[in-house]
Amino acid sequence: MPKLKSRSEHAFDTLRTAILVGRFEQGAPLKFQELQEVCGVSVSPVREALTRLVAAGLVEGEHNRGYRVTYLSRADLDDLVRTRIQIEGMALTRAIELGDTHWEARAISCLHIIDRMPRLQSDEPHLHDETWEKHHAAFHESLIAACDSPILLAFCRTLYDRADRYRRFSLTVESAPRDVAAEHRAILDATLARKPKEACALLAEHYENTARYVRDYLTEKERSAVAAREA
Repeated sequence: MPKLKSRSEHAFDTLRTAILVGRFEQGAPLKFQELQEVCGVSVSPVREALTRLVAAGLVEGEHNRGYRVTYLSRADLDDLVRTRIQIEGMALTRAIELGDTHWEARAISCLHIIDRMPRLQSDEPHLHDETWEKHHAAFHESLIAACDSPILLAFCRTLYDRADRYRRFSLTVESAPRDVAAEHRAILDATLARKPKEACALLAEHYENTARYVRDYLTEKERSAVAAREA
């Protein structure tokens, strides 16, 4: 029987998803009463959830002014992508060195699942399908699962969560078709072939492809904001 979530875990998952799908826009103030209604819990679990969301980089605390959704920024995106490439590259290299046939089978199975389901919602083509999202996370986790460093793996999960908001947002600003399935397949093929340099390079390219459209959008937005202040 699956373990029931605590109220704070439920609040965290609910608010995290609400931010990731854009229910609360960047910079939006987060009022406790509204958050309690969204989560269906009292103020204490919401407060605990907000503390975890601050640590995850999704929410900012303002001195004497409560909380707000963290703004997306070019500097944060660049730092995040650069760090993910370095840290997950280390984990992937170690996984390729240590991984056995069971590790290979899990990664193959995870890719097979996301290859057989729609990436986007049928009625909202600029939103990811939530079932695909869950299995997509499982695929990326499976690639590095054979890494023998719990600290490194925990750091990778934290970085994935922080990057998730930018990745989801990328769909709203993508201006050219992209074969995500082919990118995943190439990463897995290099991984199974035990070619760590190639696999890490393909993983880096995969993350850069996601970031490219968001980076262009944020650069233009920040340039416009500077121009407006100087006008």
